[in-house]
Amino acid sequence: MSRVLTLKEFREHTKDLPETTKIVTYTNEMEVRNAIRDARVSTIKVKPTEQHCRDAFDGTHFTVDTYKYSDEETAEEVIYIKG
Repeated sequence: MSRVLTLKEFREHTKDLPETTKIVTYTNEMEVRNAIRDARVSTIKVKPTEQHCRDAFDGTHFTVDTYKYSDEETAEEVIYIKG
């Protein structure tokens, strides 16, 4: 299971960086797959969910904690960074 990064922890990790430091991320655009680009940031509302997957190499089934978009009042607002 992956660790959740909170805004508080992010600020702590970046406190010594100049305010002009760029934030970059991998793009998910098909045409330039795996390119590192300037990050775009927004806030979205999500709810936690599980995604059931199958390993492509050995066929093992496993579950991954993920999020899905939600407009429900109980949804959590998160920072969404994409390339």
